[in-house]
Amino acid sequence: MRFNLGLAFYMAGDCGEAVPHLNAGSASQIHSTDAHYLIGACFFEFKQWQHSIEELEIARKQRPDSPEILFLLVNAYRQVKEPEKALKASAELLEHHPNSPFVHLILGEAFDSADQSHQAEEEFKQAITASPRAPLFHFALGYLYWRWKRYEEAVGPLQGELQLDPHCALCYSYLGDIALKQGKVDLAVQKFKEALRLDASQSQAYLGIGQAYTETGQLEEAIPFLRQAVKILPDEVEPHYRLGKALLRTGRTEEGRKELARVEQINSTQRQRVAESLSHAIPQSAVPNPSLPPK
Repeated sequence: MRFNLGLAFYMAGDCGEAVPHLNAGSASQIHSTDAHYLIGACFFEFKQWQHSIEELEIARKQRPDSPEILFLLVNAYRQVKEPEKALKASAELLEHHPNSPFVHLILGEAFDSADQSHQAEEEFKQAITASPRAPLFHFALGYLYWRWKRYEEAVGPLQGELQLDPHCALCYSYLGDIALKQGKVDLAVQKFKEALRLDASQSQAYLGIGQAYTETGQLEEAIPFLRQAVKILPDEVEPHYRLGKALLRTGRTEEGRKELARVEQINSTQRQRVAESLSHAIPQSAVPNPSLPPK
């Protein structure tokens, strides 16, 4: 009974309500595997990666060849920076389920990381064709188009993901960003606010609303959203820069200058890191020795 109630909440997109009932249902021998898998999927949605891994690994012991479990584990391992475990789970997925749509998704992500957008696009499309109602597949294609600035093409897959998962906050964030880039400010704000309603940690949505209000001269309305973006992304340049400019334009000179000084500090730190990484990458033998004459 508790498992069925948890499953109903999960299917309705309410993981917060689902998890307590699924936890109770996990004690049942009949529903144990499904309960641990769904709890792991919920923690995955909450971005609580370690909790997600713990639940998914329990489910995997009971159902070792499940492509769904392996796929979530691959991505959760990546999030906690355990590449060896992610690679091993990917290899198992490829070995046991070579025709799985999840394999197409993983290959698409690999091609995208290698800047091979055409191959990535083909893999994502094959995943959608194989399993058109599976979550994440449409989003992956939409995100690919967004990343490669193919904004018009991105809208369809992102909207398609929302039809399957109305709680996809990231979908609304990217749709808001596309609308903003197209000059549709009111639509952008609407999409960003819907993203925040679903997930209050969406930094892109706070930044986007701040930018939209700034562009329409609503600086006082923009500043609280930009402050929140800075709070979530303290080491990113853009939130500090936009907030600093907005503060200066509203007469808060001292605070605005502090934000812009923070921009310079972040840029300086990043330049230093790049220089250090380059110095480590260059072999010592390649560094000129001033005591030796040139050959």
